[in-house]
Amino acid sequence: FMVRRYPPDDAPYLRALVDEFGDEPGTEAEPPEVAALRDLHARQRDLLRRLDIAIEPEPAGVDDPVALSFQAAALLDAGTGVKQRLLETRSTAGRVRALLDLLPRTLAVIEAAAEVHVRATTNGKGTPHDEPGAPA
Repeated sequence: FMVRRYPPDDAPYLRALVDEFGDEPGTEAEPPEVAALRDLHARQRDLLRRLDIAIEPEPAGVDDPVALSFQAAALLDAGTGVKQRLLETRSTAGRVRALLDLLPRTLAVIEAAAEVHVRATTNGKGTPHDEPGAPA
């Protein structure tokens, strides 16, 4: 939705007049691009779990390219400006293509962090500290 204005109100919470909108008609993403995004999003979720980052269970509707693109954008490790541009994009294809460009780079950073995180819980050799014979 897009906020039109905030009417004067004494309510103890923020209220606004909004216009709902969706993606522009005719901006559907190509199936191979959606499949590539689906794979990247699955990797994104897996890496975040490896970092012990609590993420919500996959919501229903992720088979829908629009929902998938917004879910991947929500978990994207990027600045608020980048995320805002993705939110404002009213083209499914445009949002999917932007994510296909952004995700591989951000996932490489997250993957490196996940490897460090996993190694930090071991003795440096890939075995947990609490195994018999492991240094204390």
